[in-house]
Amino acid sequence: MRNINRLNFRDIQALNGLRVCGYAMRADMEKIISCNRVETFLKRGYLEQRVDCRGQSVLTYTGKGKNLIRKIDTLQGRTFYPKQPNAVKHDTTLFRQYVGLSPTERMTANSETETRDIYRESLHGSGHGDGQRHSVPDMVYTSTSGELVAVEITTSNYTQEKLELKEATAQAIGASIHFVRA
Repeated sequence: MRNINRLNFRDIQALNGLRVCGYAMRADMEKIISCNRVETFLKRGYLEQRVDCRGQSVLTYTGKGKNLIRKIDTLQGRTFYPKQPNAVKHDTTLFRQYVGLSPTERMTANSETETRDIYRESLHGSGHGDGQRHSVPDMVYTSTSGELVAVEITTSNYTQEKLELKEATAQAIGASIHFVRA
């Protein structure tokens, strides 16, 4: 069995994507790291593979994988997205958006929880705490041109009010927002 002696930059990008998104389709993960590398992570117990309700193979990190991610210098102290088994389609759609980012953009990606923590003061202080509600987008990253970009994965359950809250939150933190249907 192959060992993982050292994590390369693509490994870190892939693991960061799971930290930000929770779940990934195996095919999307293999756009960042090789099939052999995925197999090594699975065999070493850092990732686990599940079959979703559509019969497709999805990947997520294990407890051992989460500990590995926490030890990566560039990811230390970063918050994990609270993955939920009933939101696999949402999370894999978000990971697909993550895959479409450049390697540099991927490493600036913040999870919804992380974004909430980073921008808590600007959302609740300086004039935004006047009872205005906010709904933090699923992922926020800095584009190669230096722009802050928010990504929100929508479902059929989204109301117009929720979409407007997402837009208002993105505007409050200085980001443009892109909505993607799951």
